[in-house]
Amino acid sequence: IRKNLGLVVYANDQTTSEIDGCIEGEVIEFRVLEASAGEARINPVFDEVFEYHNGKFASNGFSGISEFKFSGTGLNTDLIPGLEIYPNPAKEKLNIIYPDVEDETNILIYNANGQQVFSANLVEDHTILDIVKFEKGIYFIKITNNSNVVVKQMVKN
Repeated sequence: IRKNLGLVVYANDQTTSEIDGCIEGEVIEFRVLEASAGEARINPVFDEVFEYHNGKFASNGFSGISEFKFSGTGLNTDLIPGLEIYPNPAKEKLNIIYPDVEDETNILIYNANGQQVFSANLVEDHTILDIVKFEKGIYFIKITNNSNVVVKQMVKN
């Protein structure tokens, strides 16, 4: 039996100095936490019948999710110690910090349709990517070295 379940997501309280809620346009993420398996991302499939079906927070918005799909994009950056990818969301530049970059470290970026839009070898501890020409939306950054694969989600504003 399938039943609907309501989920209320609160906006950031503008009267406080800390961020204590969602910001307009912020991507809403869903994760499953299991003691044995760790953390995994699940991707919602938004019902396009509703006005707000892009996965981003909207004040007074109302959306529906028809199903969730499991994805490996929730992998932890701890698999590659010291790896940092910022800012997220990004507008023009994306910083990738990789303190102990190895000879065979590759970066691939895919759009939300799974099409590869960027490919390079990381050779420096701090790499700055120019993403001005990327269309606005959600991207997946895949970094591989000799022993690990990390996939992170990035939003282009």
